[in-house]
Amino acid sequence: MKFKLKSNPINVNSHSALQEYLRELGINKVDSFIHAPVEEDEESYQMLTMLEEGLEMLDKHLEKGSSIYLQVDSDTDGYTSSAIIYSYLKEMYPYIDIDFNIHPEKEHGVNVEEVGFAYDLVIVPDAGSNQEELKELSNRSDILIIDHHIADIDISSEKIVVINNQTSSFFSNKSLSGAGMVYKFIQAHSSKNNLGDVYKKYIDLAAVGIIADSMDSRNIDNNYLIYHGLNNFRNPMLKALLEARSFSVSSTEVPTKIDIAFYVAPIINGLIRFGDMNEKREFFYTLTDYDNSQTFVRIVRGEERVETVYQKVARESISVKTKQDNAVKKVLPILQNRI
Repeated sequence: MKFKLKSNPINVNSHSALQEYLRELGINKVDSFIHAPVEEDEESYQMLTMLEEGLEMLDKHLEKGSSIYLQVDSDTDGYTSSAIIYSYLKEMYPYIDIDFNIHPEKEHGVNVEEVGFAYDLVIVPDAGSNQEELKELSNRSDILIIDHHIADIDISSEKIVVINNQTSSFFSNKSLSGAGMVYKFIQAHSSKNNLGDVYKKYIDLAAVGIIADSMDSRNIDNNYLIYHGLNNFRNPMLKALLEARSFSVSSTEVPTKIDIAFYVAPIINGLIRFGDMNEKREFFYTLTDYDNSQTFVRIVRGEERVETVYQKVARESISVKTKQDNAVKKVLPILQNRI
């Protein structure tokens, strides 16, 4: 059977079609996706529960010159979350005593025994909401948790402040990642202490954390952070990863979500899962260091090549990811035979 097409073509307005398509995806404020998202699209940190208590806890310890312990969580969102607050605090308060801890394996939360008695404040980005062991740690340290995971228990107390979008009734963006939550926190801290807009320097880290954790980018708050983060891509370590994959990415200056999801986040995750402690610590150091002028000379096919510390760490991180990929290829036939 043949069907005869109508002779009168349908006049489709491409802009209207795009708007309708975005609405079908569940996006209500379509202009924020067709055009550049504006400041009003960003959800206010003021809607976060326990925010004021967290700011007061941090400022109390900054004023006292307390020793601070930062727990880095074991994925890209965890690394970017910790990098945001570590970089921000070191830039605004260079005198502070802050140490970070990296897990040797893929794990989450704080190993209470590792903290010891040397720290007055423990900061846990992108984890901690469900870690009941922190009640024991609060006997000797204040604990500031900035998280986005669903909380099955309530561990908050006078000594434990939990700032979590999932437990914040008036904060609508439940799809925000840990890095996004930490970005909101330093934004609030900057405003409270009249520190200007230096915090915006770290929006690229927030964007990478949101993308790497596969958060819903249809959310207008996430869309705002991702758009402006990728359009203000400054972190030299992240840029070095992009440049090392320049043959695959669409741009090393203004990357897309696909560039981050396929060519940046997997390298970081591979390093976290397959790298040794020295490699992971060196990566975190360079992720938080914006002005390292150190260079290295390596011999490639008999010729000397000079590379920056960021290029060196990017190359080594990609090498770790390659080792991980090769290990997966070796074990796949064994698993297929068992299946």
